Amino acid sequence: MSSRWKVAPVYRAACFLVGSILVLITLGGQVTSKVAGMAVPDWPATFGHNMFLFPWSRMTASTMVFLEHSHRLVASGVGLITLAVAAMVWITRPDKLARRLAVAAVVLVVTQGVLGGQRVIQVSWVLGLMHGCLAQFFLLVAGSLALVLSNFWKNPGRSDDDSLSRARMVWGPSYRPFLGR
Repeated sequence: MSSRWKVAPVYRAACFLVGSILVLITLGGQVTSKVAGMAVPDWPATFGHNMFLFPWSRMTASTMVFLEHSHRLVASGVGLITLAVAAMVWITRPDKLARRLAVAAVVLVVTQGVLGGQRVIQVSWVLGLMHGCLAQFFLLVAGSLALVLSNFWKNPGRSDDDSLSRARMVWGPSYRPFLGR
């Protein structure tokens, strides 16, 4: 296999994280548009049950409960994926930018989880708005991390496809205002 096609596992994991966040944001959009955000009135429990052990029969009994609880479960998965990617970055990548983005992703996913839970507990539309906006920023940080971990970030001239260089030019400046660079 040529070196052009070799992709580091940490890059693949970061791309999987970005895809997972897109699924989560889509599901969150469904929760919002169907006004299902308050279908489960407690947090971190689900109707008094452990969130991860909530009975499937009760979860599927109502579309609203299904949407909200699915959003919570997918969010938990995204949190675990984020932690795994951050650990992989710290183990395999010495560069400061990748590590900063990984730490930012962990901080954002934890903040998102707490913010989403507080939105339920406090029944606050302002917290819901902040939760939705922060989700998009989290996607930006995760996408930037995936880009920084890619092969063409360090060697854009070695790419046969000019679209990769264009992607770097588009994504590259987007993280700088947030990292103080």
